[in-house]
Amino acid sequence: MNTTTHTTTYELKNVKVCQWASEETYCYEASLYENGKRIAHVYNDGRGGEDMIDISHEDAQRVADTIREWNVNIQRQNAEEYGWDFNEDSARKFSRLDSLTSYLLDEHLLVKDAKALYRKTAKRYANITPETVTLYTNSESVVIVPNNSAQAATYADDSSWRIVPDSAIVSV
Repeated sequence: MNTTTHTTTYELKNVKVCQWASEETYCYEASLYENGKRIAHVYNDGRGGEDMIDISHEDAQRVADTIREWNVNIQRQNAEEYGWDFNEDSARKFSRLDSLTSYLLDEHLLVKDAKALYRKTAKRYANITPETVTLYTNSESVVIVPNNSAQAATYADDSSWRIVPDSAIVSV
């Protein structure tokens, strides 16, 4: 029996963030892409409300099913990692599209900040190249670690740190 698994990818593009207007949440607008195809316009006024998503009804239904699976998997992983109780019905019930867009925006900004830090550091130190360093994050800060150092092993073994991804894409 041949079973094929299909992976769906989501990505924000054309992201514009307005820092000065961001109060309780990010004030931003972006395009949401599914498998390379634009499916929605996403925005937030930065005053603490949820993300607003302009999406067709058909796309919303399809994406909602995928988001439920993604959210259930994330919550299951967190429950296992932190020893929390996990309720799959609850995880499915409270899965929302703006949880994905919020996650993608956070990842986008992390990647952007990490790349800026790398460029600034590489400009100052000639021996810094993508082959000689790895960028790690703990969701609060980004550090540049030489690959062949004792520090590299420490960050790699510490579960609170992870390698900064090359781009902010969610695969479900």
